[in-house]
Parts: sequence; structure tokens; C-alpha cells
Amino acid sequence: MNGNKKKVYIRPEDSLEFVYEIMDKYKEAKSADEAIEKLKKDMRKMIRYFKEEKFEKLQREFGVDP
Repeated sequence: MNGNKKKVYIRPEDSLEFVYEIMDKYKEAKSADEAIEKLKKDMRKMIRYFKEEKFEKLQREFGVDP
């Protein structure tokens, strides 16, 4: 990370609220297993985006302001 770049701190409760806000999209799954797999895949993306501080990408892809 570049020394001139400001580090952003995300509170754990904000991360959980973000996930909570997108949960309705998994209701469309045909089974609980399918919903869980989709959620796991999305959570891997979210974790990567949070680590890389790609907040615009989070909003674009998941439609929630972090």
C-alpha cells in the first residue's frame, strides 16, 4: 500500500450490516444449499473488496453503501 493513501477503518458491525442488507437476494435460490453456496461466493468477494478497500465496487455489485 502506498504511504500517501489514507487507511479506512470498517467497524465489524458495519460489515455485518452490509451482509444483512443483501440477504434477500438469496431467497430466489431453489434450495438452501444453493443459497448457502451463492452467499459463500459473494462473501469471498466482499472480503476481498473490503481488504482492498474497493468500496465503489462493493456498492456497484451489491447495491448497498458500505
